[in-house]
Amino acid sequence: MKGLPLAIITGLTVSLLLLAGTAEARATRISFTSEPDCTLTSLGTWTYPDGNLHIRGLTLECEHPASIPQLVGTEYMVTNANLDATGSGPIWNTWRLETEGGGWEGVWHGTVTGFLSAEPYTTGRGVGHGTGIYIGQQFFSDAVLTGLVAEVTGYILIP
Repeated sequence: MKGLPLAIITGLTVSLLLLAGTAEARATRISFTSEPDCTLTSLGTWTYPDGNLHIRGLTLECEHPASIPQLVGTEYMVTNANLDATGSGPIWNTWRLETEGGGWEGVWHGTVTGFLSAEPYTTGRGVGHGTGIYIGQQFFSDAVLTGLVAEVTGYILIP
């Protein structure tokens, strides 16, 4: 009788894990690549505390070609950064991608080196969720920017 509660809890735990595994297995994963072409629309606010550079609200508008039609559209980003005197440090943004029939919204975070140089180098990760016809879908990306050229790889999950 003492083992009955343990057996019930174990059985429920195993059942929940099996259900979660089954739900994940039903999701479709679609990989993509993209090389966005961005235009600066606002410099935002730049401050220089203690010889560092803080950027808030820098905005970009990007044409967003992609290897899958779900991600072809126009992207809008609001970018922020906390950089040291060499132009290196954390960088992050919020973004919205408008596509036919819906879109995507999310956040991105990364690290930049040499932001004020001729060839800044940035790496980062983004996550987002679908809107409109893409509601319920999830977005995951990795980006590498060399200068102004971005190479983005990732996937979307369709439940």
